[in-house]
Amino acid sequence: MATLAVLAHHDSQGEVARHVRYALGQLRTVADELVFVTTSGSLDARSRAAIDGVDTLIQRPNTGYDFYSWHTGLSSVADWQEYDRIILANDSFVGPLVGVQHLLQHAQDRGADVYGITVSPQGVRHVQSYFTVLGPRALASRQVLRFWSELEPVDDRLQVIQRYELGFGRTVANAGLTLGSYFTATPHEERVMAARMASVARPPATKSLAAAAAYWLQPIRQATESPILGLWDRVFLDLRLPAVKVSLFTRNPYRIDRGAVLARLTELFPEAFGGFDAYLRRRGVAV
Repeated sequence: MATLAVLAHHDSQGEVARHVRYALGQLRTVADELVFVTTSGSLDARSRAAIDGVDTLIQRPNTGYDFYSWHTGLSSVADWQEYDRIILANDSFVGPLVGVQHLLQHAQDRGADVYGITVSPQGVRHVQSYFTVLGPRALASRQVLRFWSELEPVDDRLQVIQRYELGFGRTVANAGLTLGSYFTATPHEERVMAARMASVARPPATKSLAAAAAYWLQPIRQATESPILGLWDRVFLDLRLPAVKVSLFTRNPYRIDRGAVLARLTELFPEAFGGFDAYLRRRGVAV
C-alpha cells in the first residue's frame, strides 16, 4: 500500500527531541512520503540535520494545534487523496514500541478503516489522535476528505477537542466506517483505570463556582481518563500498550515515581527512551 505519513511537532526551544526522531525513524520504515510539520519557529542546525530523512519539512506559525498541522501537511501533498493509507501522528508520545509495520498489519487484520493505538469512548467513540491511521475505505469517503480539506485553525484547546478530535469521531461514525485500536482494555483494566482516575480526579476545595466549573470542563481531565495514561503500566505487560505519553512524566497525573519508571523504560527500550531524561530536564521536570 502506498503510505503517506505526517508528523506534527512543537518545541518551544526549536529542538527535535530524540524520541521524536525515533518516531520519524519508525514512520520512515513504512512511508512512501514523510512530511514533518513544526510550529517551533526556527529549528536549530542540529535538529535540521537530525530530520534530514524527511521528504518535506514545513515550518508554520504556532496556531491551530496538531489538527491544523496535519491539515497543512496533507495540503502540501498534491495527490494526498490518492494514497492507500495515511498516518497522522504527533510528538506527544514515545513509540510506537512494537514498530509501525506491526501496527499496520494489526489494523489490516482487524479490517479497521480508522485505526489508532488507543480508542476513547468519551463524548463519541474516537481514535485518540496522537496516532491515527486512515485506511483505503476512509480515504474513499467524501465525508472524511471534506473534514480534512476544510479544516480551519482553532486556537482554543477545548474547541479543538470538541470540533476536531470528537468531530472526526462523528465524521467516521456518520460515514459508516469502522474503528480499530491496538489496545483494548479488559473489564479488569477498565476497573483499574476507573479506580486510578477516582484517586486523583478530585475537584479543588473552592467556593468559587467559576473555579469549580473550570475544573470539571478542563480538557486535561480527558487525559487522566484515557487508556494511554490511565493504564500506562500496560507497556510492561507484554507491550499490550505500545506507547507512553510524554505527559505521564511532565504533568504526572498519577503521581508515578518518575525516575524509577523512566529507568525501567530506558532499560527495556533504550532506542526509544535513550536521552528522554535530558528532554525532561530541559522542560524543567526532575527525574
